[in-house]
Amino acid sequence: MNPVLGADVVVGSISWETPANLPDLTKLASLARSMPTHRRAASKKRPRRKLVDHLPIILGPILLEGDDARMATLIASRQEGKETISWLLNVDQRPKAKPPAFVLNLAKKIGREEIFQKFTTAVVPNDSVGTYSFHFHLSGKLWRCKLLPGEPSPTQSAVLSALANDPVLEEVGFRFKDADRKIDEISVTYRHESDAFLADVIVRGPVELTRGGWLPYAGVVLDFLSPVLYRSA
Repeated sequence: MNPVLGADVVVGSISWETPANLPDLTKLASLARSMPTHRRAASKKRPRRKLVDHLPIILGPILLEGDDARMATLIASRQEGKETISWLLNVDQRPKAKPPAFVLNLAKKIGREEIFQKFTTAVVPNDSVGTYSFHFHLSGKLWRCKLLPGEPSPTQSAVLSALANDPVLEEVGFRFKDADRKIDEISVTYRHESDAFLADVIVRGPVELTRGGWLPYAGVVLDFLSPVLYRSA
């Protein structure tokens, strides 16, 4: 939970690129191939391949520890003709159902979150910049959005007059050409049936994976946005 907003756990993803000759890629490929799902796919004998031919590599999902109700998956891929590897770290809510056996076995094999984090940070060069895409929602009982709900503009009302006479604006989205924190896009939706606000944010920022939380920079952006978009109820 975000200590400033009381927001639910931030989930989302971060993507970045690295050179194709990272030495730790071998370890990731070996670990990924040891997963049951990969062993079944590679049951037939094949000629020895170059390292980049092992892509895409999918490692996870890894169950995050403690009371963190999330899971993380690391994916490495390479587009044909490119000399770089594209990485995606996806952090999402855990399903309520019991994890399948291969997920539990993988957690035991790599030492759960700590070792997984070592593998992940090994493929993040210094001063890397990535693209974060994350979302969070806030309870309307605790917070109100300064933008929503609201009345449509006169132009919007005129367009919508054929549908209804009393439309309520419950969703807005913005794209920024030059903004603080390198924020690219923000969209906010008010869910009137549950009295909650859902925000989606796309932002460029440093690839930080070592401070815990898996998307720590997303937390920094969330703290920055809180006084701009919301006020206490």
